[in-house]
Amino acid sequence: MIVNCSRVKTAVGCCWRRGFNQYHRGVEGQRSMNLVDGGAFHEALARGFATPADKNWERALADTRPKFDEGIAAAQLMPEQSFLAERHWQIIEKMVQLYRENFQKEEYQVLQPECNFDVALPNSHHNCIWVHWWDREEQRDVWGPPPPDKILRRAVVRPHPSNQASNCKCWQPHRLVGKADALVKWRGCLWLMEHKTTAIAGEQFWSQWELDIQPTTYMYGIWKSIGLLPHGFVLDAIYKPSEKQVAAWNNKRKYGPPQAVTDYMGYERQAFLRTCEDLERVELQYLDACNEWERRIVEGSFPMNGIMGHGCMLYNRKCDYWTACLTHDDPKEFEALLPRPKDYVEDKRTALLVQILAREEVR
Repeated sequence: MIVNCSRVKTAVGCCWRRGFNQYHRGVEGQRSMNLVDGGAFHEALARGFATPADKNWERALADTRPKFDEGIAAAQLMPEQSFLAERHWQIIEKMVQLYRENFQKEEYQVLQPECNFDVALPNSHHNCIWVHWWDREEQRDVWGPPPPDKILRRAVVRPHPSNQASNCKCWQPHRLVGKADALVKWRGCLWLMEHKTTAIAGEQFWSQWELDIQPTTYMYGIWKSIGLLPHGFVLDAIYKPSEKQVAAWNNKRKYGPPQAVTDYMGYERQAFLRTCEDLERVELQYLDACNEWERRIVEGSFPMNGIMGHGCMLYNRKCDYWTACLTHDDPKEFEALLPRPKDYVEDKRTALLVQILAREEVR
């Protein structure tokens, strides 16, 4: 199985049913403006870091605008909401301004503006069900990811009962892939740098990063890819209150004109360390997650974690699949959802399949 941090946090950490709908059914809800803002912000910083000689942030913003416009199109704003596009672009400009002003105060040396990794998890070779499976209904061998309907009908069977057939081309390790924001040299040490936007300020935001799996994953991936272990990670946070928060504050205002989101935005930074024990633990967490995911494919078991508490409400709004779960997967409810664009994980899985099938043809 090829996995990244987002998949594990979605399926294992949030809700298996959500993970199934998102990564097997390949559907998602309307893109939120927070995601549009976050995507454009990361794109602008990556482009800004790529020109270290002159730090041409204006050029970075200009080059980012097409990606922002793509995000706006995916958000499917109503005609009467078209004014929101420029309002959110002003937010992006303020984000970059805040980051630029504070970045220049530190002696960072950007070694790599984006750091990609693709590592095999140790001792994880197995007959991968995402690559090769037996169709119980049609009684035939199949190469490629199992379709969601076959999974739910429990028609997906392991092609090798012992799951130890090392002579088959589906004998593959679990692979962890990812894209870290930046790798920098700071105060004589190697650091991972991560950028976040948040509507939550103070300890409630910062305390979560002591144990969060994402930066630990990225440090592990960088370590295993280049053989250098970052000293820790620096988290740059742009505080951006929501429109609802600002509207509530304006309603309580007694003096002065109404304020905008950009009037309340701010910047904070904290550094965090990780130990070798932390990296060993995250390795085991991914091994367990991958093994469990493949087991669930064979068992056809992707339950709602939300029934136990937190998974059905995300960021103070209903999950994209709320109505589908409420109606026990009524096909009509999925028609209102959008096809989920393929990402680098699917691209890597497709490339692996092409490589395997090419070998089979040669034989």
